[in-house]
Amino acid sequence: MEGDEPGSPVVSDDEADSDLEKVDFEAVGDEIDGLIEEDDSSSDEEKNTIGDVPIRWYDGYDHIGYNREGKQIIRGKRKSPLEEILDPKAWRRVYDEKNDEELVLTDKELDVVARIRAGQYTGGTTDGDEEIVPWTSNKIEIHPLPEPTEPKRRFTPSKHEAAKVVKIVRAIRAGLIVKPAKAEKYGNLYSFDVWEEKEDDGEKSKSEQARDLMRIHAPKEPLPGHAESYNPPEEYLPTEQERKEWEEAEPGDRKTNFLPTKYDSLRKVPAYPTFIRERFERCLDLYTAVRVRKEKLRINPEDLIPKLPSPEELKPFPNYVSCSATCKSPVLSISMHPAGQFLAAACDDGFVRFFEVPVLKCIAEWQLHEEAIVNVDWCPKPNVLVFAACAGHSVIIGNACSKGLGTEANAIDSRTLLAGDGMLEKGSQGSDGDWTEEEDKRIEIKVKRRARNVSWHHTGDYLASVARDTTGSSVVIHRLSNRQSQVPFKKSGATAQVVAFHPSRPFIFIASKQHIRVFNLQKQVLVKKLLPGARWISSLSVHPSGDHLLVATYDMKLCWFDLDLSNMPYKILRNHDEAIREARFHPKLPLFADCSDDGTVFVSHGMVYNDLLQNALIVPLKRIDKKSAETPKLRATTLAWHPNLPWLLTASGDKKIYLFTNVN
Repeated sequence: MEGDEPGSPVVSDDEADSDLEKVDFEAVGDEIDGLIEEDDSSSDEEKNTIGDVPIRWYDGYDHIGYNREGKQIIRGKRKSPLEEILDPKAWRRVYDEKNDEELVLTDKELDVVARIRAGQYTGGTTDGDEEIVPWTSNKIEIHPLPEPTEPKRRFTPSKHEAAKVVKIVRAIRAGLIVKPAKAEKYGNLYSFDVWEEKEDDGEKSKSEQARDLMRIHAPKEPLPGHAESYNPPEEYLPTEQERKEWEEAEPGDRKTNFLPTKYDSLRKVPAYPTFIRERFERCLDLYTAVRVRKEKLRINPEDLIPKLPSPEELKPFPNYVSCSATCKSPVLSISMHPAGQFLAAACDDGFVRFFEVPVLKCIAEWQLHEEAIVNVDWCPKPNVLVFAACAGHSVIIGNACSKGLGTEANAIDSRTLLAGDGMLEKGSQGSDGDWTEEEDKRIEIKVKRRARNVSWHHTGDYLASVARDTTGSSVVIHRLSNRQSQVPFKKSGATAQVVAFHPSRPFIFIASKQHIRVFNLQKQVLVKKLLPGARWISSLSVHPSGDHLLVATYDMKLCWFDLDLSNMPYKILRNHDEAIREARFHPKLPLFADCSDDGTVFVSHGMVYNDLLQNALIVPLKRIDKKSAETPKLRATTLAWHPNLPWLLTASGDKKIYLFTNVN
């Protein structure tokens, strides 16, 4: 057989067929696909995938679009017009605004541009002057040449090919056609007996072991009792009244779904009439009742404990007894002056003694009353040395400058505060308290009931006292400027224990034995009622921000309230074994402390954040033990913070006052 072209070799038909059989058409197809993919990948593709969107929409952004991976295409830095003039190759560059890149034109592309501008063909192989070859006719026709109509078979699916495709699909579904790699990978995975029971668990696969673990057996039916016997005892047989009640009752209200019946022998027992129905209900229960395997929670107890910072990271805080002082009588209450220089101690013998901090030297003492001074509190103004104390039926406001404390400027400011509006000369009668004054030294207010607690308003003009009474008139508010006392809460029947003012808003906190009520004095309404869940409240302290409250109780609980969160305690701390006498916030630092009858003082870190979505952080820091063998009870009755430093002062019934400072 001769070739089509001269010089081609002569090949027989048998040789051609054998050569075709040697050709690996699958490898050739893969090679062709690879060449096509390489050609497609080498073609120019746009990096920016925003489509036909105007590029001016991205003028206000740092990017101009997104690439095929979904990442932003950052806008590049353009050259200035001066830089483009100085660049010798600037005439070759073209700026692609969509893809933010400069394209350099090659010589070939410049030649195409020049031909287009000259009105010539873009290709350089022809100039348009070649002779036209008349393939069909040299006559100019107004219509295209007719072509034969396409046959219908070219537009309809081939039935022969469809039949072959269906045959192949059926073979694949039947498993007759399997890829070699897949057949080797899975093997005879699906060729096994489903109901086969393997005794050795080691031969089971992981999926079989998982199915065994997840299998939940159906619950067994209860075993029959004596009442279900064919010959039950006489006490199990129903009476006529019981039989009638059973028949009249609804099927769902019956205790049993059968009536015990007695037969002489087993052969006389008839067929059970409700057997099929009971079997059906049993199958229905197994089908509808979901059986769930409950996983046992394996929780590490250490994971439940919150991750708190180390106390070393929260320094400074008081951790060392710096010095101590001894009074002549037991100390019932102490108060630190806002300037941080003087400490006032209310003693059991009716004296108020003044100590200088930090040496705790007693520099003056003042006998205010014949009875014990149960509470003392300094005026919150740092430039005056005025304090308030409770003893018996009296609330005494004293000027400490009369005992030689402070400077001349403090004495002038203190006398100005005590002078008020000059309305009092001999005494003020007719109000809820009798006011008497003694030469700018002290003012004594006689109240109807025994006072036990006093608290100043942040302006220094008002103070509130709490009396030992079960009626609503136990809280009395005194105004220093016009010498007036009034009872704002006369209808409340709860026994008030302690009172405190809000540091910035017109609110007052009144604690009874088991509740804390927050009143708005300006609107004269009840704002909130706090429920600490305690039997007896001993003291309360308001945070400097005014949004948090610290409540100590006699039943050994310390409650932290977040007033914006709830009327229930945010945290309840149980750090003591006996009653907690007092708890106080530090005026500036994130610290608070509480003292108890067990002779210990507990110092904690309490950070309050400005972010309302973040809760307060409470971390226990130091447990200070100061037990004394002389006084087995009331070993830590009161405490006070230094206004600026992390110093803590405590006092107790053993006549001791301790100063705790921070030591690294």
